[in-house]
Amino acid sequence: MNSTLTIRMDAELKENAQNILNDIGLDLTTAVKLFLRQTVIQQKLPLELVASNYKPSNIVKASIKEASEIKSKQPRKFSSASAIFKDIGI
Repeated sequence: MNSTLTIRMDAELKENAQNILNDIGLDLTTAVKLFLRQTVIQQKLPLELVASNYKPSNIVKASIKEASEIKSKQPRKFSSASAIFKDIGI
């Protein structure tokens, strides 16, 4: 069974969104359906909400830096669990 959804929005917002969606081969109806389907599948909003003036805190910046450093290192390889334990001092 189909249902109709009516959304009121600023004409400029609609036009700008349609232009972007057209560039990637979607129409507005399909994009809204994709958004709603992903909301149901993921059981959350399928996007990250960030204020336009968002600036990460020093803790977040440090965490991002640490994660990047960890990611850039070559993983160490061990031949056994006992070798891992020995390496970490257990």
